Amino acid sequence: MIRILTDSATDFTQEELQKLNVRCVPMTIAFGGDTYTDGVDLPQEIFWQRMEAGQTPKTSQPSPDAFLREFEAAKAAGDSVLCVLISSALSGTLQSALIAVGMTEDLDVALVDSLSATVGERLLVLQACKLRDEGKDTQTIAAELTALIPRVRIFACLDTLEYLARGGRIPKAVADVGMLVKLKPLVTVSPDGLVAMAGKAIGR
Repeated sequence: MIRILTDSATDFTQEELQKLNVRCVPMTIAFGGDTYTDGVDLPQEIFWQRMEAGQTPKTSQPSPDAFLREFEAAKAAGDSVLCVLISSALSGTLQSALIAVGMTEDLDVALVDSLSATVGERLLVLQACKLRDEGKDTQTIAAELTALIPRVRIFACLDTLEYLARGGRIPKAVADVGMLVKLKPLVTVSPDGLVAMAGKAIGR
């Protein structure tokens, strides 16, 4: 059996993961002294409440041990593993998985760098599930996903520049001017897996 593994950047709910038969290695989110497991004990409404209250979160990639536990469990069950993970240009999650692979013996495992996040990464996981259910093997699925990656593009129109400034993505002075003229940036994940400006719009 093929065990599909992803990270919490896909934003799947626990119910969706269970229905799809997908395992998730979550990231860690910290607000000040409070630490949460992404997608497990931090509901989205609480996340946004804290953001709107002026708190800025810090995220941490999963540890190699978190992946190693999943790999060892798969090996014990006689499963192979296909990992579809957030862009390596945005997070060290893939690196953690690579370290865990080096600590595991006799396991058929394939790692796929989605070069994306959120919806883009999620689409690749859904395609992996479809191919798994069609009976394709781990390495074939990985190859087909890798060929699909250049065709997956995501775009988002941000309603405010506030969070980009608080996260250090843009200078606060630029955000202040942008919000004054109601500038709404269009962002995308570029083909090299980085977040980039795709355009801009003037809001009402």
